[in-house]
Amino acid sequence: LGQVSVNVPLEAQLAIRRVSGAPSAGALAFAVTLAGDGPAKLDLVDASGRRLAERDLAGLGAGEHRVSLDAAPKPGIYWARVSQAGKSLATRIVMLN
Repeated sequence: LGQVSVNVPLEAQLAIRRVSGAPSAGALAFAVTLAGDGPAKLDLVDASGRRLAERDLAGLGAGEHRVSLDAAPKPGIYWARVSQAGKSLATRIVMLN
């Protein structure tokens, strides 16, 4: 079949995904992968762009971390956004009643 190669990144890539959370619990948990040791933050933003919660991730270092935001948003559409070194990624969250 021929030669096959796979490129595996050697550095962590910025990433975010929601792992749990319920409005009644008062916290939303995320798996956040940081690309390095520099300053980073996690925000919860509503549909109009208002920041509802923020967490400083400085000092966590490169790699995957489980972090939470103390937020109990009302039903609606939100975005959790991780930012580091001029890059941002977001994941959409739909809260139902």
